[in-house]
Amino acid sequence: MVHKKHASFWAYSILLFVLWLFVFPLTVRERIRDTFFSAQVVIFNLLPNLSNLQQEIALRTYPKDWWIKRTQELLRENAYLKLQLQEHRDVHDFANRILKLNQIQLGEDFRGICARVIFRAYETWNQTLVIDKGTQDGISVGQGVICTGGIVGRISHVKNHLAFVELATSPQFRMFVHLEKDTQPHLLKGVANVRGGFKGKAHLLDIVSDNPGDYPCRIETSSLGHQFPDHIYVGQLKKLKKKHGQSYGVVTLGNYFHDLREVTVLIPNTLL
Repeated sequence: MVHKKHASFWAYSILLFVLWLFVFPLTVRERIRDTFFSAQVVIFNLLPNLSNLQQEIALRTYPKDWWIKRTQELLRENAYLKLQLQEHRDVHDFANRILKLNQIQLGEDFRGICARVIFRAYETWNQTLVIDKGTQDGISVGQGVICTGGIVGRISHVKNHLAFVELATSPQFRMFVHLEKDTQPHLLKGVANVRGGFKGKAHLLDIVSDNPGDYPCRIETSSLGHQFPDHIYVGQLKKLKKKHGQSYGVVTLGNYFHDLREVTVLIPNTLL
């Protein structure tokens, strides 16, 4: 019986094959083929929808407490992802700021060490800040400190892993500068509020000019004293004043003093 069934199956198969090749017209075969494939497409599209429908029905059976717990988990996950995104943005911004510091042209007389500002007290906001580099990094007292905006100040005190920077806005700060396109040195003196706030002013001592058209004028660093290279931005000379018979210039310093997060310490190459 089994042998006869196999023989019948093969006989019918051969008959259908002969009919398909030699009896059915080409148009009929194409219609049968298209109908077969169209039915397959409907079935294939139906399967994912059935799966989604099954999942939706299953979810509707969950209790209210489950949905509350799941919502809380999603909120915590969303908060965590936002925190991760902000951390990545902070790292990206930090890397860009360090890259800009490394791109400052210092010439052959200096090399720069990038440092992060780790402390700045409000009561001494205009006088000093603390950075995360010290003697073990080659930092020593008197070295100049700059940022991408211009001059910051100089190292006033050093420990193994940190250093104090006396800012150019400090009333005790002094340095030699010169006017743009003028090689004559002048002494710059910091002027700032002693307690908090930001005045952003400095005085250029012993300067004489009778031409009001010279102002505002760019103030740049001088290599005199070998603490800074020439031509780094210091501020703008706005006007002249007189006090006790002596003339001095009023200099406006950069607004970048408000937000100093990374700086570059200038290491003279003679110390290498």
